[in-house]
Parts: sequence; C-alpha cells; structure tokens
Amino acid sequence: MKIGISVPFDYFTDAPQSKNALILHRKIGDFSCFLAKLHDCEVDFIELRGVIYNTSDDIINDICHRLWKDGFSLSIHTSLPEEVIDENSSLNFTFLKQIINQINNFQEKMILVVHSYAEKSYRYSGLLEKSACNINIIAETLEREKLPINFAVELNRGAIDDAPGTTYDGLLQLNNRINSEKVGFCWDFGHAYSNMLKNTIPLNPPQDFIKKVIHTHIHGVDKNDITHCPLDETNLPLVDYIEPLIKARYNGIYNLEINPEQLPEANALDIYVKNVNSIKKILK
Repeated sequence: MKIGISVPFDYFTDAPQSKNALILHRKIGDFSCFLAKLHDCEVDFIELRGVIYNTSDDIINDICHRLWKDGFSLSIHTSLPEEVIDENSSLNFTFLKQIINQINNFQEKMILVVHSYAEKSYRYSGLLEKSACNINIIAETLEREKLPINFAVELNRGAIDDAPGTTYDGLLQLNNRINSEKVGFCWDFGHAYSNMLKNTIPLNPPQDFIKKVIHTHIHGVDKNDITHCPLDETNLPLVDYIEPLIKARYNGIYNLEINPEQLPEANALDIYVKNVNSIKKILK
C-alpha cells in the first residue's frame, strides 16, 4: 500500500514562511522528528503542498533532494499557469527546472496535482475549454520529452455550475477533451463528501471516473463544512470511498491532506499517526 501525507513545502526549509508551515512547525516542531515518525508508521510518500507554477526551482530542488535522501517519494500539489500556454514551449513550470531530469533517479514517476480553472470571469464552457487547452499542451510536452510526470486533475468543492472541476461529470467532460494517458484524476474524498452533502454529486462516482483516478486526497469535513480536518468516525465515509478503488485495483497513493490549522495544539503528531492507521486498517 502507498500512504502519503500533504505538507506545506516550505516546512522542509530552514526558515518556513507560509502561514501553514509556521503553524505546523509550532505544533510539531522540527521536520526531522516529523519525518522519523512518518517512517515509523510506514508513510513513504510526501506531497509538497502550496507550490505554484513559478515557485523557485532552487527551493524545490533543495527540498526534493532532502526528502529523497531520507527515503521518501514525492508528489507536488501545484497550479496551472494563469494564461494559455505557448504550445511550442517546453514544460512551463519554473519549480521543475532542476529536478525534472533527476526524478527517475529516485522514483518511477511523479504526480503533479492541479485544479482545473475556476475564474468567475469565465463561463462554464470557457473554463472547460481553457482547462482542456492547457492540460493538452502540457500532456503533449510530457509525452514528447518522455518525462516521468503525470498530471492529476483534482475534484474541487463548489456548486454544480461553478466549474468543471466540481463534479464527477464535469471532470469526465474535461477528460473527453484530453487525449493522454499522462492525465488522470485526483479524487479528493473531502471535497466529494462536502459536495455530496450539498446534493451536487452522488456518494459514489461513476466507474468511468474511478478508472481515471491516479491520486487521492483524504480529509474530514466538519459539521460547519470546514474541510481538511483530521479524520474521525463521522466526518468522512472513508470505507465507501476506498472500497471502489480497491475493487478497481487502484495502485496510486492514499494521501492524507490535513490543514495544519485544523490540528490540535497538543499531540498533533499523534493525530497524523491515528489517521494513517485508519487508512491502513481499511487497506489491509
């Protein structure tokens, strides 16, 4: 089984700066203790959260090598470029420049998680076409340059007519405009559950969606619709979401995505361990 945890990328620097990295540092302490605990509970994957397409390649290179040296494989949660990509350009992600030709030395492939576009200045159809256009250009570049990277388009929260990324059918519409095995879906369980509670999507996705899942995000949703909470017995139908993936022989990462703000001040590290064990119990 592949278990991962999302962590603000700059938590792994010597001087964290983002709000979430600083909160995590306050609640857990130095990352060396955190990494040791992850190894103890057989977490071998880390998703770097909060990376944008123009994040410094020096910073990401240092972080990746630090974590690779410690035995972890990595995925990266990033964003699509704001504008339409030049179809003749190379992969337009600054943070990848130094690591792109080194990934194969440490892991078979790397998943980059992105959201489809959701700007309010666009209508649904425009968001669908802009998302498909840029993702197709990226996919063609990945294939042409034989890069060990796959893109996972995430299921987001939102109303049914907000953007294609907020429903299973919307993502399938997007997929119908993308002709590449380099692109699949990130099934965000917490977003799915939040949307289901608003009656915008069913509990379980169609099989066509399940077949395209290459990554997951797992987190709870509290009674006030706050997402990215630690899991408990009531805030996510975890078994209902994991079992279809097991039946489909999903071989990707089960990735726990907790917002550091939602962790308690005391025993925050124990919460990670407890949640990882909850996932592992279903997978065994």
